[in-house]
Amino acid sequence: MLLEDLGDDVVVTVRDDGLGITDERLRDAEREGRMGVRRSIVGRLADIGGEARLETAPGEGTEWELRAPRDPEVRSAP
Repeated sequence: MLLEDLGDDVVVTVRDDGLGITDERLRDAEREGRMGVRRSIVGRLADIGGEARLETAPGEGTEWELRAPRDPEVRSAP
């Protein structure tokens, strides 16, 4: 786990060197409705001008990068 202060943004990266997640497993989880937490996190970040990125491959582990603006009110202002 890594927390970075990039000035305007704060980034949390969570990485492991496990088995990774296959595309099939991700599709199965979505089809079975098991993506609620992921959607909730992605949605909340998007609401404040942030984003979530997932990188995973079988045998190569998994990495989540969660990026949020330091001051969401400024970022989301018209």
